[in-house]
Amino acid sequence: MAYDIIGNVYKVGTPETIMTKSGNTIKRRSLTLEQKRYDPNTGEEFNPNYPTLEFSGNACDSLNNFHQGDRVRVRFDITGVKYDKDGEERYLTILRGFRVESYVSPFQSQGNGQQPQYQQQPPQPYQQQYQPQAQQQQYQPQPQEPFPPQYNGKVPF
Repeated sequence: MAYDIIGNVYKVGTPETIMTKSGNTIKRRSLTLEQKRYDPNTGEEFNPNYPTLEFSGNACDSLNNFHQGDRVRVRFDITGVKYDKDGEERYLTILRGFRVESYVSPFQSQGNGQQPQYQQQPPQPYQQQYQPQAQQQQYQPQPQEPFPPQYNGKVPF
């Protein structure tokens, strides 16, 4: 199952080459995002969130186009690994990124950076204001196109 996360690029790691148990080498690179967090009760901003995602293989090259402060959407999978250390069972969770792209919020204004201007409706008498209107259309959100699969038949690790 794939997930996605939106945030600002905080840090793009340098590419590393690591040796696998089978003797092969793979390329690995990290991407750390910064996400603002808000108190659900007061709406006040508090400590930001800094999730780090790992990219491997050819997906490492996709990070070359992004720099600190860029707004991005990252598609990723969650991988959990169980291992023993000093006789104690431990677990490691990895957020494995496979696609990153620039993100522009649909709520950001387009073009010249000015806020859109809205016309104010004249006040209506109480009886007219609260009578149902049959002509009004209800807002129906349009489904968004899902990301196409990016599987090329090779295991990234």
